[in-house]
Amino acid sequence: MEEDKSALEILKEFAEKSNREIKHFRKDYPVDRLRPRFLYKSYTIIKDEISNHVYFINYSDSMAVGNNAFFSGFFFPISATDSVNINIRKKNILDKVNPFSNKRTYMTRFSDFNSKVIITENELNYTNKILNNYKVHTLIIEALDLDERIRVGVNNLKIGAIQDINENYELKTGSYFEIYIIGQWLLKDSIIEELFNIANKLKELIK
Repeated sequence: MEEDKSALEILKEFAEKSNREIKHFRKDYPVDRLRPRFLYKSYTIIKDEISNHVYFINYSDSMAVGNNAFFSGFFFPISATDSVNINIRKKNILDKVNPFSNKRTYMTRFSDFNSKVIITENELNYTNKILNNYKVHTLIIEALDLDERIRVGVNNLKIGAIQDINENYELKTGSYFEIYIIGQWLLKDSIIEELFNIANKLKELIK
């Protein structure tokens, strides 16, 4: 029986089949009495020339905890300040039966979009700027419908920390729009390809 492929092998195959550039970097933690196990942090980044600075990043840090320890997603730079934070997830059954859920979250002027998502944010002006757009709503819903793990937002993940692994890391500090999952890597070819498509369209609409 053929051995299961690693996540990195799967991503390399995807990049080769889709004619995209892939880079992988890894940094090992020192092994000592306090850290006897072999621990490391790494990231894999895939992009292509026509994606206009849309990056597919898979990150893992075996010493870290929380959302920034292990994630996978699509990122592109935006003009917002790095203090802006927006989180969008698909509304679930508990949200729909909870009469107070909508009172704690941001609401657009589009009732159909509001009925499908939960939005939290900390900068009303910028949130209004990017979310009062029907085309943006349609693309966000398309992304969320691809996989129940997917979240969409701005500055929920600290991708600048990846520069510690590779000093030439091309995504510098600043704000990024994100389509991502936590705790796993996205490995299904069809979902990756569709999210590249959605992210590219969103980048043309969100500045």
